[in-house]
Amino acid sequence: MLSYIISWFVPRKPQYNAAGVLFTNGTHVLAGYQPNKKKPCITGIGGSRESFETFLQTALRETVEELLHVKEVPSQLICNLSDSLKPLSVFSNKNYVTVLYSFEQLETFLEILKENGITTDLYKEFPLSLEELVFKRKNSKEVEIKQFAVLPLECSQISKEFLKDLQMALEICTMGI
Repeated sequence: MLSYIISWFVPRKPQYNAAGVLFTNGTHVLAGYQPNKKKPCITGIGGSRESFETFLQTALRETVEELLHVKEVPSQLICNLSDSLKPLSVFSNKNYVTVLYSFEQLETFLEILKENGITTDLYKEFPLSLEELVFKRKNSKEVEIKQFAVLPLECSQISKEFLKDLQMALEICTMGI
């Protein structure tokens, strides 16, 4: 059934430019804050495809890079991940393909990375859970995604008032409370 969904909703290789992964439990999703974009924002996890990649290879590579700030992702690791994790669904929005996995699969994803010798300087100890991934990440100016957040799946906008509250809290926190 999944192969049918993939072939029906996902553009062929030359038609897509980027791909990513969305981890969810059905009510919440993992998102990342990207402060270095022209307009800083909260985004999903993913990025541009390299010429030789399938959409799944792009999505998995970008996820490894952005979760742990890994510069070179071994191709064998991508094979291990794609063999071990079966997407819940795959869909596309114009030229971007999204691969949907569960939060439980995120933990399996992290375990596979650790078992394959992937290391990161963003965590004191290698993260193996959603909680560790979100709350134990060190701040770094060199990363694409500075911090992760768990957001409601059903959310179309953030109120201006709440954004102002966030700005005030940031100012207070940077003063060292």
